Amino acid sequence: KVEDVPFKPEIPTWPHSVSIGSPTKGWLAYPARLMESDRISVREKANYGVREMVEAIKTAVDEVHAKFPNTPKLATGDLSRKGGGLFRPHVSHQSGRDVDIGYYMTKGHSKRWLKHASPATLDVPRTWTFLASMMRGGRIEYIFLDYGLQRVLYNYAKNVDKLTSAQLEATFSYP
Repeated sequence: KVEDVPFKPEIPTWPHSVSIGSPTKGWLAYPARLMESDRISVREKANYGVREMVEAIKTAVDEVHAKFPNTPKLATGDLSRKGGGLFRPHVSHQSGRDVDIGYYMTKGHSKRWLKHASPATLDVPRTWTFLASMMRGGRIEYIFLDYGLQRVLYNYAKNVDKLTSAQLEATFSYP
């Protein structure tokens, strides 16, 4: 279940990542770097963000692997450049607070590239576990998710995780 548990990353008190400005007009001081690992693939020079975002991604990936052993790598796209700022072709991705993340797929999975997912190719349990972790504790303000995928995730959250109607309404734009 998605619970409102405070996020308490193990982070040093200084220097702490600072997102300055907005996602569309900003920069990044003391960035954290999302590192390539056996669980996450990253785009070099595009893998910097605020520490809270980087830690949220790593925590969510770890939760997926704890629940589902032998999970393939999660492909991540762009976060921000090391100092933030203009990052073409994006309008956003300037202040280390937004990131492009791939889906866990049942087939057609790629360790390196963000791939189009459909209800038939989306690994719903893994993807929902990842999303629920990201949302826990109010760390994430928005998740932009293809509306066509929301139905299967909504049904999983409702029927397997037993989210209430109020939780479902707060989480999804579906139905």
